[in-house]
Amino acid sequence: VGSLAAGFLLVGAAVGPKRGTVTFLDGKPVDNELLAQDFSFQPALAQGECVVSIRHRADRSITWMRTSCSLNAAYSVCAHTQPEYGFCYEVRWKDEKDRLRKRVLEPITRFPSKHPKASGKAVCGTAPLGFVPPQGGWSTTNDPSTCEMVSGGQLFYAYNYPEEFSSNTGFSHDNAVIMYFVVDTDYRGYWVVVLDKPGGPDSDRGELELHLDGLAGKDVQVLLMDDDSQALFGDDCNLENIAKTTHGVDCENWDSLRGGGNFIWRWMPCCTDGLVLGRLPSDDFCLHGQITHRHNVNDLILADFEPASNGVKLSSIPVDSAFDVCGYKCPDFCSSIPHCGECSLTPGCGWCPGYGCEPTGAKDGCP
Repeated sequence: VGSLAAGFLLVGAAVGPKRGTVTFLDGKPVDNELLAQDFSFQPALAQGECVVSIRHRADRSITWMRTSCSLNAAYSVCAHTQPEYGFCYEVRWKDEKDRLRKRVLEPITRFPSKHPKASGKAVCGTAPLGFVPPQGGWSTTNDPSTCEMVSGGQLFYAYNYPEEFSSNTGFSHDNAVIMYFVVDTDYRGYWVVVLDKPGGPDSDRGELELHLDGLAGKDVQVLLMDDDSQALFGDDCNLENIAKTTHGVDCENWDSLRGGGNFIWRWMPCCTDGLVLGRLPSDDFCLHGQITHRHNVNDLILADFEPASNGVKLSSIPVDSAFDVCGYKCPDFCSSIPHCGECSLTPGCGWCPGYGCEPTGAKDGCP
């Protein structure tokens, strides 16, 4: 039985999660299923045990998981990124009434079970324990003689195998743009965009123009453009020029120095399009985006990683709204939240009386 209290999370080698009953300070117990997320919470533990995952919900329930572990590994698992404080990711947009909305997103850190790099698939070797590595071998044809070293973000996108000219993440949606963060085991991030679903239920062609800016001086590169072999126009990437070409030809004019550019995709019914940007900055950043043209694209979807199921939770935002894709060092992000309720419900943050909102795992911030 645990009680709500300040503290930091201790993380170690899991040897089997346990179901837990949580008692609030008001004495009301709640028995919950395991759900792998984060919260600053200290349940009662036997010697040699520690908390590895906690979630505090709006309905007053808390889920937590404990394991046997080494007690000398204290750090925040805020967004599963950097030791000690971590990196927090969010997307901001305006709703139909022009009100600012924002959502904190858990980045994807592991390959789903059906991914070509997951155990049993073995495209150029599997990833240790299923985690996304900083780099690894990939072949667009699953031919060992053609394996090339690519970044973790490119590995996750899994271009061209087994579905040709497509992403093969397992996370895609028909007639939609889906966006999410991926973080590798070096704690570096990537932003991934996937358009449509390979072999979707309909037979329509899609078009999308996306403008991005805001990363000047951050040295962020287009690591993958689906379909990269057809990105032909450079600075002349615009709707007028690309309309003169065969449907299925794409273009982009991203400039890493000014941190912005234009992307145009025109895909066939068989396939997806998309991109991988990376590596993302290791200091605070915001990338501004706006869809400026679309055809047969009806939804803009955010994917939030759910570690317990190794899947994602999808949520839609207005498809024609401008949006900001942001990352913050967790102390900067959490300290910007002024209220206890919002802080407590924000993954990676916890409320410390007398201190305010601080990242989960702050060793000296919440005595």
